[in-house]
Amino acid sequence: MPDVGNAIIDYLRYGRPKSEEPYVLLTERPPFGHFPSSNVVTHVVQRAFIEAGIDIKGRRFGPHSLRHSLGFRMLEQSTVLPVISEVLGHEIRNPPDTISEIDLKSMRQCMLDVPPVPTDFYEQKGGAFFYD
Repeated sequence: MPDVGNAIIDYLRYGRPKSEEPYVLLTERPPFGHFPSSNVVTHVVQRAFIEAGIDIKGRRFGPHSLRHSLGFRMLEQSTVLPVISEVLGHEIRNPPDTISEIDLKSMRQCMLDVPPVPTDFYEQKGGAFFYD
Protein backbone atom coordinates (compact mmCIF):
# COMPACT_ATOMS: atom_id res chain seq x y z
CA MET A 1 0.00 0.00 0.00
CA PRO A 2 1.46 3.38 -0.97
CA ASP A 3 0.71 5.02 2.39
CA VAL A 4 2.56 2.32 4.31
CA GLY A 5 5.46 2.27 1.84
CA ASN A 6 5.82 6.06 1.98
CA ALA A 7 5.72 6.03 5.79
CA ILE A 8 8.54 3.46 5.87
CA ILE A 9 10.59 5.49 3.38
CA ASP A 10 10.03 8.63 5.48
CA TYR A 11 11.17 6.78 8.60
CA LEU A 12 14.28 5.40 6.89
CA ARG A 13 15.22 8.82 5.49
CA TYR A 14 14.34 11.11 8.38
CA GLY A 15 13.45 9.16 11.52
CA ARG A 16 15.65 6.10 11.82
CA PRO A 17 18.71 6.62 14.00
CA LYS A 18 22.09 6.22 12.30
CA SER A 19 23.13 2.63 12.87
CA GLU A 20 24.82 -0.30 11.19
CA GLU A 21 22.09 -2.62 12.51
CA PRO A 22 20.43 -4.60 9.67
CA TYR A 23 16.93 -4.07 11.10
CA VAL A 24 14.42 -1.57 9.71
CA LEU A 25 12.93 -0.55 13.06
CA LEU A 26 15.29 0.34 15.90
CA THR A 27 14.86 1.33 19.51
CA GLU A 28 14.50 5.08 19.98
CA ARG A 29 17.21 5.40 22.65
CA PRO A 30 20.90 4.55 22.44
CA PRO A 31 22.31 2.04 22.02
CA PHE A 32 20.17 1.80 18.89
CA GLY A 33 19.35 -1.81 18.13
CA HIS A 34 16.56 -4.20 17.31
CA PHE A 35 13.66 -4.72 19.67
CA PRO A 36 14.33 -7.38 22.30
CA SER A 37 11.07 -9.19 21.49
CA SER A 38 8.06 -9.01 19.20
CA ASN A 39 5.95 -8.06 22.21
CA VAL A 40 7.13 -4.47 21.86
CA VAL A 41 4.82 -3.88 18.89
CA THR A 42 1.94 -5.54 20.74
CA HIS A 43 2.44 -3.28 23.74
CA VAL A 44 2.64 -0.14 21.58
CA VAL A 45 -0.61 -1.01 19.79
CA GLN A 46 -2.39 -1.96 23.01
CA ARG A 47 -1.33 1.30 24.66
CA ALA A 48 -2.63 3.23 21.62
CA PHE A 49 -6.02 1.47 21.90
CA ILE A 50 -6.28 2.42 25.57
CA GLU A 51 -5.12 6.02 25.06
CA ALA A 52 -7.62 6.42 22.21
CA GLY A 53 -10.42 5.45 24.59
CA ILE A 54 -11.45 2.39 22.59
CA ASP A 55 -13.60 0.00 24.64
CA ILE A 56 -11.56 -3.20 24.89
CA LYS A 57 -13.41 -4.94 27.73
CA GLY A 58 -13.65 -8.66 27.05
CA ARG A 59 -12.01 -8.31 23.64
CA ARG A 60 -8.64 -9.20 22.24
CA PHE A 61 -6.72 -6.20 21.01
CA GLY A 62 -3.35 -5.71 19.45
CA PRO A 63 -1.65 -5.78 16.05
CA HIS A 64 -3.63 -8.79 14.86
CA SER A 65 -6.93 -7.01 15.56
CA LEU A 66 -5.77 -4.14 13.34
CA ARG A 67 -5.05 -6.58 10.50
CA HIS A 68 -8.42 -8.26 11.04
CA SER A 69 -10.20 -4.89 10.98
CA LEU A 70 -8.42 -3.85 7.79
CA GLY A 71 -9.36 -7.11 6.07
CA PHE A 72 -12.96 -6.71 7.23
CA ARG A 73 -13.19 -3.13 5.94
CA MET A 74 -11.71 -4.15 2.60
CA LEU A 75 -14.29 -6.95 2.28
CA GLU A 76 -17.05 -4.46 3.10
CA GLN A 77 -15.82 -2.29 0.25
CA SER A 78 -15.96 -5.31 -2.13
CA THR A 79 -12.18 -5.58 -2.46
CA VAL A 80 -11.27 -8.86 -4.16
CA LEU A 81 -9.52 -11.52 -2.06
CA PRO A 82 -6.19 -11.51 -3.95
CA VAL A 83 -5.81 -7.78 -3.20
CA ILE A 84 -6.70 -8.28 0.47
CA SER A 85 -4.21 -11.14 0.65
CA GLU A 86 -1.47 -9.00 -0.89
CA VAL A 87 -2.15 -6.05 1.44
CA LEU A 88 -2.19 -8.25 4.54
CA GLY A 89 0.97 -9.97 3.37
CA HIS A 90 -0.22 -13.55 3.55
CA GLU A 91 -2.13 -16.16 1.64
CA ILE A 92 -5.79 -16.59 2.52
CA ARG A 93 -5.80 -20.39 2.69
CA ASN A 94 -9.51 -21.02 3.08
CA PRO A 95 -11.41 -18.01 1.70
CA PRO A 96 -14.95 -19.36 2.28
CA ASP A 97 -14.27 -19.85 6.00
CA THR A 98 -12.64 -16.42 6.27
CA ILE A 99 -15.53 -14.71 4.52
CA SER A 100 -18.19 -16.55 6.50
CA GLU A 101 -16.53 -15.45 9.74
CA ILE A 102 -16.44 -11.72 9.01
CA ASP A 103 -18.30 -10.63 5.88
CA LEU A 104 -21.84 -10.55 7.23
CA LYS A 105 -22.89 -7.71 4.90
CA SER A 106 -22.23 -9.80 1.78
CA MET A 107 -23.73 -12.90 3.37
CA ARG A 108 -26.99 -11.02 4.08
CA GLN A 109 -27.34 -10.43 0.34
CA CYS A 110 -27.42 -14.22 -0.16
CA MET A 111 -30.17 -14.92 2.36
CA LEU A 112 -33.30 -16.69 1.16
CA ASP A 113 -36.74 -16.44 2.67
CA VAL A 114 -37.62 -19.60 4.55
CA PRO A 115 -41.21 -20.69 3.97
CA PRO A 116 -43.28 -21.27 7.10
CA VAL A 117 -43.64 -24.88 8.22
CA PRO A 118 -47.27 -26.02 8.04
CA THR A 119 -48.95 -26.66 11.41
CA ASP A 120 -49.84 -30.26 10.45
CA PHE A 121 -46.11 -31.06 10.33
CA TYR A 122 -45.91 -30.51 14.06
CA GLU A 123 -49.16 -32.35 14.77
CA GLN A 124 -48.40 -35.59 12.93
CA LYS A 125 -48.10 -38.81 14.95
CA GLY A 126 -49.50 -37.34 18.11
CA GLY A 127 -47.87 -33.93 17.97
CA ALA A 128 -44.26 -34.87 18.80
CA PHE A 129 -41.22 -34.99 16.58
CA PHE A 130 -40.41 -38.58 15.73
CA TYR A 131 -37.71 -40.76 14.20
CA ASP A 132 -38.43 -43.63 11.86
